[in-house]
Amino acid sequence: LISESTYGGRVGQSRTETEQRLVKACEAALDRGGKVLCPVLAIARTQELIALFTEHGLLDRYPVFIDGSAREISESYIKRGVLPERVRRRYVTGAEHRDALLNSSLPIMVLAPSGMMGGGLVIEYALRWSPYPENLIALSCYQDPCSPGYTVLRARGRAVRFRDERTDEYTSVILNAEVGNFPLSAHAD
Repeated sequence: LISESTYGGRVGQSRTETEQRLVKACEAALDRGGKVLCPVLAIARTQELIALFTEHGLLDRYPVFIDGSAREISESYIKRGVLPERVRRRYVTGAEHRDALLNSSLPIMVLAPSGMMGGGLVIEYALRWSPYPENLIALSCYQDPCSPGYTVLRARGRAVRFRDERTDEYTSVILNAEVGNFPLSAHAD
């Protein structure tokens, strides 16, 4: 007998309950005029969240965008018919589009790698949106205790440092945004 045991004897919240909490938290943030940042894995988690948000009507009611390497991976899902072609309209098309989203006064949601917030475009969004309490950082991936995402989970009201991969410099920002942990693990309890 071979058995997966990532979580050992721990039993997590049901998948359905976690998905419902995530959708409700995103809706609440967007309805109060905030931004939602979903740090995601480029492979599978992005596409899983797009499917979930589509099922619950978020893509019809709110501007939801996909940035970074998650766009390229989503293309393979579209080509195989797993995601609808209309998802392409959700891609951040480049630096100008990203800057417009970063500076927008409208409620928007962005899914961007990396899931543990250790690098990638998620850092640009986190630096810009973390100071504002109407915003939400919705973590859905495992957060290693050494990862920035783990720090974010425990740092509301305090300074958080993020590393810019391009310059290898650290920038601190006060984290006032709401932070939610929505572990959508593919591992069994």
